[in-house]
Amino acid sequence: VGGTKKTGTPGSPTAGGCPTSAMKVLVDAARLQLGAGAQVVIEVFSGAGMLSKRFRAAGHFVLEWDIERGPSWDLLLRSNQTLVRGWLASGVVWGVHFGMPCPYISRARDRAPVRGVNGSGWPGRLRSALHPWGLPDVVFAPDLRAIDIGNRLVMLSVSFMKVCRRFEIPFTFENPASSYLFVLPPIL
Repeated sequence: VGGTKKTGTPGSPTAGGCPTSAMKVLVDAARLQLGAGAQVVIEVFSGAGMLSKRFRAAGHFVLEWDIERGPSWDLLLRSNQTLVRGWLASGVVWGVHFGMPCPYISRARDRAPVRGVNGSGWPGRLRSALHPWGLPDVVFAPDLRAIDIGNRLVMLSVSFMKVCRRFEIPFTFENPASSYLFVLPPIL
């Protein structure tokens, strides 16, 4: 990964490399085209970046944030959390969209039993309506890790949403209506 490539609207780069250089490239390009007050949209957990493509087509400058871009884009790193909070507080961000990763909080795994220690079979069940933070009888290490990651990403997203509220930055988040996300107290 590295450098930038242009997609969508001319002058709307999709930045590669590390998050800091990616945002600098976007802000510089936006200010060059739109002036000193130009702002950027951040799509957190962007996945395939479908929403980002729509924003770019409408002429916005967008930073797609997803671990799929590489390890330097891991939002579980405290340095990246601090970086995003700084951007939100700086006035350079116009809006944020959270694509909330489904594998960690989806009900899609509900049909499977909880996996045993050996992890054989389908991806195991992680949560229930009674235990939306994770089932107490999960013992398979990758499933325990999935519960932990999901919980941490939910709490991180909520903390970002609070910063957005404080600085009056519009934000949206998406997940299927049946997701466990919507029964977790921080989202309720």
